[in-house]
Amino acid sequence: MARLPRSVRRFVVGLVLTLGLVLMFGACGDPATTTGAVNFPNAIPLGDAAASLQAAQAPLRRAFDRLEVRDWEGCLEPFEEAIAHLEPHPLLGGLRDQCLYNVACAQSRLGRPDEALTAFAASVEHGLRDVVQAVSETHGLKVSGLSIAHILVDGDLDAIRELSGFDAALAPLVAGGSSIVLDGGLSLGGVAVVLLAADQEADAARVRWWNVLGRMYSNVMLVEGPIRPRADRRRWVLEDGDERFGVARLDAVAAEVGESPEVRVHVFADGDDAARVALTWAATNPARVAALALHAERLDVAHHADALAAFDVPLRIVLAGDTDGAVARLRDLGVDVVELSADEFPAGAERVLRAR
Repeated sequence: MARLPRSVRRFVVGLVLTLGLVLMFGACGDPATTTGAVNFPNAIPLGDAAASLQAAQAPLRRAFDRLEVRDWEGCLEPFEEAIAHLEPHPLLGGLRDQCLYNVACAQSRLGRPDEALTAFAASVEHGLRDVVQAVSETHGLKVSGLSIAHILVDGDLDAIRELSGFDAALAPLVAGGSSIVLDGGLSLGGVAVVLLAADQEADAARVRWWNVLGRMYSNVMLVEGPIRPRADRRRWVLEDGDERFGVARLDAVAAEVGESPEVRVHVFADGDDAARVALTWAATNPARVAALALHAERLDVAHHADALAAFDVPLRIVLAGDTDGAVARLRDLGVDVVELSADEFPAGAERVLRAR
């Protein structure tokens, strides 16, 4: 039997687990207080979605039976039937998205790019929602569904990956986030770019950062992580460590700052992923970055060693946090480093840069 595509294999495992748990706990006493609900303290009530989830099981079994033998055409009708059962319930949206994604993969394999692109766009239009798996007749668990990292390498979608519509559908997930420019009054000049931590929103963070940086810089740019798998999640790096979208976000910020060689920015990065992207961007843009202020617990200096050692203008870094020897490695590369404790960021970093 041909090996199933990874996206399908992963979801088949989830479906088998779902059905197995339903059979295991579905007849154990009062459904509202079954062993299933007790053993899963994070279980949520399915409410009126329970009947729709149950109705979708038969067509889902048929769909995956067809996928198991790579019958791309034969899986389409049962997937559409399952989607019709799942569609009315927001709680089941993640499962509906998974079905649409598999329809997109099948249509792509069948050489129908328009149909595949339509299904793919529909599968990600609400972000990457969690999938609800049943643990009893009345309760379910939310588990992770699709990931951006997987979508970017899934061979089932190769036939549509170069189409403009694919990038357009994916763009909100990898090029999202907000930025705010705070204009200084009685400041000393210069531009600070702040890579906000994953749990920070630019609008909510403006007062905190302006109180710290407003007296030193003519402009302070607050930038959210561009990777937005869903509305309440912001990241600078993909799950597999891919930095390209975070770096692209900083390239766009640099374009806003302007191309003048006299304008060299100070970059403040809050959190491991933000610090990683800031260091990558600085290593590839030495003419734009005068200093980095990084709040991180892990920093991969070796990855950037060659670029940092080749800087014409010495890079200044203020490093806050226990970074497991990163300070010594940076100094070996000729980087001007000041080490601070984690609780001294960002105010301590601002004081260091203002004094130098």
